[in-house]
Amino acid sequence: MKKILFSLLMLSIISTAYPAPQVAADGEANADFGKYPAKNQQEAFFKIKNTGDEDLKILRLLKTCGACAEIKVSKDEIKAGEVADVTLKVAAYSLSGAYAKNFFIETNDPAQKFFRFTFRGNAVPAAEIKPSTIVYAGRLETGKPYKQSFQIIPTLSGIELGEPEIESYYPVKASLNNKGDAFCLDFEFLPEKSEGEMRIKIKIPISKPEGWKPLEITIVANFSLKFIAVPGKIVLPVKSDTPIENEFQLKLVGGEGKQLSEKMLSIDKPEGAEFKISNIENNIFAVRVIFSPSFIDKLAEKKNIPLKFSIPDTEPAMLDLSTE
Repeated sequence: MKKILFSLLMLSIISTAYPAPQVAADGEANADFGKYPAKNQQEAFFKIKNTGDEDLKILRLLKTCGACAEIKVSKDEIKAGEVADVTLKVAAYSLSGAYAKNFFIETNDPAQKFFRFTFRGNAVPAAEIKPSTIVYAGRLETGKPYKQSFQIIPTLSGIELGEPEIESYYPVKASLNNKGDAFCLDFEFLPEKSEGEMRIKIKIPISKPEGWKPLEITIVANFSLKFIAVPGKIVLPVKSDTPIENEFQLKLVGGEGKQLSEKMLSIDKPEGAEFKISNIENNIFAVRVIFSPSFIDKLAEKKNIPLKFSIPDTEPAMLDLSTE
């Protein structure tokens, strides 16, 4: 009992000897905007109070949604017992659909360094775009058309869309068709170069109702050459008294129409490994390799040996050899 009383006494002495600021909300610490058109900015107002006995310093304002919101505090320092105003502005078009976000005020309160405010709502866009407003098409094959369709489902009654506007360095096709309850945007692109990155933005103006920004769709793809080993890894036993034979392929992805030959292939041949090219078809090398017992012993000692295969104008293909 004496120990407990002594501890309480010490805490009282410490708290008295070391005054500190203390952050608290003066009123609500959350806001609900409900359902609203995504084109409209939203605002909320909070108050923050210093309930301690030292100056409360505002150090930083932190958000969980990047550029979606702007936050301002009316004072950098709040005296003991005083209040500061906190203003939150959610930018128009910055959010879509139902959301719940936080922002934090970092202070010099030793007991609660970060004070949290919460805001939520449902920002309704002019239309829902499926599969997404951003599509990553991956690696495209040269000479092979890439096609993608988008379904545009209006959330506004009587919506009218204008002709698509395309921002692209490459010749592409995009057509918009009204399907009654929804619109369909058909996109087509033919990669002709063997290297490059495609980033295309399609803007679809909203003619009616007025006051809305165009709908935006972004398509990203890459059509550079890539030389790969298939499979990318071969597992060998730790010991063998006889040679071991394996087969694998070397593929040039995205190089359709490019003629390959055995003379183009360069191999970093380790001692004890013999390689034979058995066939070349459709930009694929079929490779047969024979590993000697001495090579198996060396691999067992090192546990891993990477093999490199090169052709001009592309990164080397790597094959990983390891033991069981």
